[in-house]
Amino acid sequence: MKRPLSLTLSPLRGARGPERSGAGGPERSGERGPEGPVLRALIETILAFDHPAFPAIGVDEVERRLLEYFPLVGDGGAALRDGLAAFDDAFGETRFSAAPLTARRAHLRLWARAEVPERRRFYRSVKSMVLIAATSLPALRRAVGYDGAG
Repeated sequence: MKRPLSLTLSPLRGARGPERSGAGGPERSGERGPEGPVLRALIETILAFDHPAFPAIGVDEVERRLLEYFPLVGDGGAALRDGLAAFDDAFGETRFSAAPLTARRAHLRLWARAEVPERRRFYRSVKSMVLIAATSLPALRRAVGYDGAG
């Protein structure tokens, strides 16, 4: 039986709310929750927006599509919300979303190769969600030569 995720907070971070945030949160009323900045930063970090050959799609488009496929609202999004909050807290004294791109990429590489299975699983899951959302956009499919067959 899996134990519910509980977040240990540094005194600098403030309260995150309940240990399991299944009740929703600000995003239920249409506002962006505290997970928004870390999710956007993960999208920016995983995709090569800074590469000159990257297609003309933006973080907003990918984020909208990701949230369409993997909503953060309600009980169904609780695990993802909690995972994003825990990831943000595990970054260190600053937030992941506030760190420079090179530091974020280095941190993600550490999680991809971590000895802790939960970190590797989180990395793989988030990367998969970002890539699913991004490759569902027609501009990215055209840029990689995917015509939709197969």
